[in-house]
Amino acid sequence: MTVSFVTYQSDREGDSGRQVAENFDRAQGAVYRIVDGKVPPDVTCIVFDASFLSTRRIAGVGVAGMAQCDASRVQRIGAERSRPVARCSRLAMLEGADELLLVEFQPKGSDLLATLVLVTSRGLTFNDFPAKCEAGSSCWREGDGGVINARDFHLVGAFRISTGYEFAIAWDRPEGQSTILIESGVFRERADWYRYWARRWA
Repeated sequence: MTVSFVTYQSDREGDSGRQVAENFDRAQGAVYRIVDGKVPPDVTCIVFDASFLSTRRIAGVGVAGMAQCDASRVQRIGAERSRPVARCSRLAMLEGADELLLVEFQPKGSDLLATLVLVTSRGLTFNDFPAKCEAGSSCWREGDGGVINARDFHLVGAFRISTGYEFAIAWDRPEGQSTILIESGVFRERADWYRYWARRWA
């Protein structure tokens, strides 16, 4: 998809502060026009130029969508982290047999742990989301009730780099969406963004 820069828009009267389609004409920010292709309203996108791809290429995503992990994956992850797995979901199938998973481990008292797991022929790489809270309270995000759901995670972009992969992953919650850019190999966060929408979820 190709976009072109139009202008930088200042906030206008009636701006709700929410970064959603219905507030587009009043919100502050850069405005782009879609030259070819279509994007549904309120979908998070990555805008990049040719220089961005000078050190990356867009990775192939064979099958995207949530699915339960294979039993062998669950056993392997639990053994590597020495902690039983409570839930494991596949977020995406990548090039070859590589997979991107979301795993939640069994609680240890008030210590909770979820993690993104990249599975490749070289092994497992983890990007942890630890939390400390009591059952039923907000743990990872305000209003989450102590639950982390794979349906709230979206692979916005996947790129191949010299150390493996670079992922842009969006995480939805009731008050807004966080997007992180993480690099595999050591799975380090390189950038993060936040999009506020403060809408109620069913």
